Amino acid sequence: MKFNALFIGSLAGTLAAVAAFVVFDSWDSGFFLSETPKLVVFPLMVAAAQTLLLALPALLLLNHLKRLNGITWVLIGALCAALPWSILLLVTPELVAPTFLWLALCGAIGGIAGYITSRAVSPNNSSKPTPLRGAA
Repeated sequence: MKFNALFIGSLAGTLAAVAAFVVFDSWDSGFFLSETPKLVVFPLMVAAAQTLLLALPALLLLNHLKRLNGITWVLIGALCAALPWSILLLVTPELVAPTFLWLALCGAIGGIAGYITSRAVSPNNSSKPTPLRGAA
């Protein structure tokens, strides 16, 4: 897969993960985006930074090693979304497991969306017919 397809897929996955975060957060009683909807910029910026600094290099490495598939997209999305926040929350152990699972679910949704998007924009999925052999 080319870098452009990986990059576009990872950005689409970021947007999907943030959309999942907003939807899941709206189900909670302490929905912090209801008072000031401009706060959605903060999770979007954090998710974009996690994607560019953690997920994209991991995707490029797995692509280089020929180990990149749909399952690894979902795993990378889940780990890159949840692991940094779980490490930051180690001072409050009662929040680590629920936060990890909740953010891992958002990251997995982003991984699925990123994989589908990258496969759709990949040059290997061209619908152009191949010319007949011997036809000049």
